[in-house]
Order: sequence, then C-alpha cells, then structure tokens
Amino acid sequence: KKPIVWFLDDLGQASPAVQAAYMQLILARRCGEHVLPDWVTFVAATNSRTDRAGVQGILEPVKSRFTTIVHLQPSLDDWCSWAMSPESTIDPMLVAFMRFKPDLLHSPNPTADLVNSPSPRTWSNCSKILNMRLSSALEMAATAGAVGEGAAAEFMAYLRVARDMPSLDGIIAHPDTAEIPAKNPSVMWAVAAGLAHKATPQNLAKIAIYLERMVQVAKGDFAAHCLRDACKRTTTLLTSPAGIKLCAG
Repeated sequence: KKPIVWFLDDLGQASPAVQAAYMQLILARRCGEHVLPDWVTFVAATNSRTDRAGVQGILEPVKSRFTTIVHLQPSLDDWCSWAMSPESTIDPMLVAFMRFKPDLLHSPNPTADLVNSPSPRTWSNCSKILNMRLSSALEMAATAGAVGEGAAAEFMAYLRVARDMPSLDGIIAHPDTAEIPAKNPSVMWAVAAGLAHKATPQNLAKIAIYLERMVQVAKGDFAAHCLRDACKRTTTLLTSPAGIKLCAG
C-alpha cells in the first residue's frame, strides 16, 4: 500500500540463469500469475568487471530493463559526514587523516593477491584496529593488512605526528591561550577533527573561541571543517546559544 524498493544487491555476481529469472519480474512486473503493485521500484547494485569481484557481466536484456545506470564514486565530504555522525564509531584521527590525504580515501588496486588497498570499507576496518589500542608494531602490521603497506605507512607516520598535538581537553579548558599549531597542517587537521568529535552544546562556546583564533591566524578552513563535522555529529549544536552566537558573528 506504500512505495517500496526491491533491492537486488551484487547482481553482477549472479549466474546468467539467476539474472534471467528476473527478466520477466523486472519488465512485466509479474511472476506467473502474481502481479506486482505499481509502487514497487527495482534497484540493483554491482561491482564492475574490472574490480576483480567475480563479476562476469550483466545480461544485455537485464541491463536494458532498468531505466538508467548510475556510476557511483566515493566522496570525501560524504564519507567524513558519515564518519562523524552519532551512529559511527570511526576514530576521529582517521577523519583528520582523510582530510589531510584525500586521495587515499579510495585508491583501488584490484588483484588476486592476498593484499588490501585503500577504500572506504578498508579504512573503516582500520578504525577498528585503532580502537584495539595495540602496540606500535602490531598496529602497523594490522593496519598494513587492512589498507595495504603504502597507505598504512603514511597513516602511521601521520599518527606519530598527530598524537603529539596539543591536549584537546586543554584547548577546551583554556581556548584563549591554548597553542594553535599553525605551521603543521597534519596536526591542524587532527586538532580540528578531535574538537569536532568532542564538541557539545555545553562546551561549544569555549571551542568557538579557539576556532575564531584559528581564523585570526589565517587557518579558517580548519575551523570551518571542524564546525561542519561537529554539526554532523551533534545536530543541535547550532541551535544552542553558543551556536547561534557563532553563526551571527
């Protein structure tokens, strides 16, 4: 009685016989005597053949039964918005690194070898490794297994620098005097992501003081990303008294 989506995931991995079985259902919207209501919409998803995901291809009469084909690409802003949302458990250090090295969000290298490459999915797995709080040697090995050796080396090098950033609690406690690491972009990204992760309607007034100081030293882009990511995580920030004052300033 209401609009509904019938989603066929990984259609390209299906055998030709399975794909063919859907042809009448998608085009005629019926299976034998059973007719689908008009408010059912078919959507399918698949990897491409070049992804080495076991896709042999889609039957031509199956393809042509869909109104259009849309090719999706990863988006850094969309990924960061998801990563900073309340439902996410992604480590904020990972968001900071993606802002610092956006090309590494999705750098696929399809291969039959037993190695991974950077992608939104594998970086999500990397975040789980960070949350384990492993020793440095184990953390490097596990991260390399998650996203590949090259990306892991860059990320671990970034972490070594970013983990020496000013204390986030110290910034919130003393926003008017806390250090702004303006000469080190990697640390600036870490500070911005960390403050976004900690921001609440109660402490936003203090964080705002620090963000305004960022603007004064020509680092307003970091302040803007911090506030935007914070609002993705806590949607009530801008309706708080501090948020209203910040937007009006």
